[in-house]
Amino acid sequence: MTQIKPGKSMGWTLLKAFLCVWVLLLCVGTGGSEDLILNPVGPWTPVVTEFLLAGGNVSSVGDPGPPFEKITSRFPSIPSAWDVLKEMAAIKDRAYYASEHVLSGWRPWTSPDPKNKGRLLSGIEAKSSEHQTLTPAPGLPVLGLEVGMKVPITFKVEIWGRHRLTGKDDRQYFPGDAEYQKYMKEKIQVTDFSLTVHKLEGDFGYQHIRNRALPEAYMVIAKHRGGWDNSLASYEAQAYTLMIKDAYLAELQLEMRLRFPESERLQASAYDIPVRICLRFISGTKKSVRKISDEIRKK
Repeated sequence: MTQIKPGKSMGWTLLKAFLCVWVLLLCVGTGGSEDLILNPVGPWTPVVTEFLLAGGNVSSVGDPGPPFEKITSRFPSIPSAWDVLKEMAAIKDRAYYASEHVLSGWRPWTSPDPKNKGRLLSGIEAKSSEHQTLTPAPGLPVLGLEVGMKVPITFKVEIWGRHRLTGKDDRQYFPGDAEYQKYMKEKIQVTDFSLTVHKLEGDFGYQHIRNRALPEAYMVIAKHRGGWDNSLASYEAQAYTLMIKDAYLAELQLEMRLRFPESERLQASAYDIPVRICLRFISGTKKSVRKISDEIRKK
């Protein structure tokens, strides 16, 4: 049996082993993206196309809240819908005005263009208090969750901008293409990440769903800064769960800071782009949620 002598031989062997592992991890992380060429040519914009509790639906317990309705925007596209939605979804340091609508989740939609069979229209649809059902059975203005539920949280971020992405076959990829988004999410870095629950000021009741969110977090679901794999793709792939323990009105806040190293090379200095969004929900027992529903029915 050959023995490894301590000293230079052992050090060189360990170095080679480390390099092999590093190259293997690099290959796994890049996947098929090495066949794509990125040419940053302008600003980039993160668009949150999905932010949901329980997939936006509550089947056996709770209340689904308002139905999903398409965001009305200038064009039938994701960026155009986001231009309308981003102000509604932004974290506010104040109470909502009486005329403002409260969101309890949103997701993208696509449908064939009736005027062009080879084209797809797209946009974002949201659960908004604007579309609260009043008849025949009044529902909650936001999603209702029952105590004891373990609720999955999902979010999706797309990267839009004037960047050209070209394959070795000279095919051009655009932000609406899955290959484009997959590549960009591997490139975008998350420098700060926070997912927290904040109770609202006021008593437990539907009429207080627009109240100000308390600055101190009631529950921290996830909080990170950097890490071994801090790509946007990695953060999206993680599992996040909200455990409902008691009755309250709350706001779920998602905050991130995103870096795009390739784009920074074109700038005079490095920069981060913040993402600060929220949705609201009601949690409680069957009895307490039913009480709120009865109050809405009687108003």
